[in-house]
Amino acid sequence: MKNLLLIIVIITLCSPIVRAQNLKLSYNSSIVYPGAKIGYEAPFMSKNIEKVKKSGKTKSYVRENLFSVNAAFYHHQNYHDNVYVTAGISFRKIRPSGFFFEFSPELGVSRTFIDGTTYAFNKDNTMDVKKTNGYFYPLLSVGGGLGYDFSTKKELPITVFTKLNLLTLYPYNSGFYLRPTFELGISYKLK
Repeated sequence: MKNLLLIIVIITLCSPIVRAQNLKLSYNSSIVYPGAKIGYEAPFMSKNIEKVKKSGKTKSYVRENLFSVNAAFYHHQNYHDNVYVTAGISFRKIRPSGFFFEFSPELGVSRTFIDGTTYAFNKDNTMDVKKTNGYFYPLLSVGGGLGYDFSTKKELPITVFTKLNLLTLYPYNSGFYLRPTFELGISYKLK
């Protein structure tokens, strides 16, 4: 996990040399449990693609790969709060109209905080109240979404998007912990 955080820091520090960068802010809910997410994207590959269909029409789009770093949380009442940091790659296909689709696998680390009072025995066999009790987990997130890039038709450096993700925490009790999340956000192009 230390190596993953080191890679995130190195890539983030080196990213000012890239052409464009995006700062993302979104509502991030675990279906009915509220949260928020902030992220940073830097494209490392962008390719204009044109295909001629059998009918003779030309179909064009931009295929873009972005490195992303994200920090997020959600609050599951009477269960836990989950704070997590991820790094991954987004594969985006942008149509000339500005609409785009994306797929993004991410790896990261999660820290849960148990909601409520937790007790544990100390060395003297007396009961103590434990604060910030919870666990660290490796995290895998896979998501897909769609959005609209206002910079393709207008001079607005803004993108709006929605995304569904599936978080996987392991080991969680005796197996995997799967948690679907929903994102609704805005992205601002810094350069």
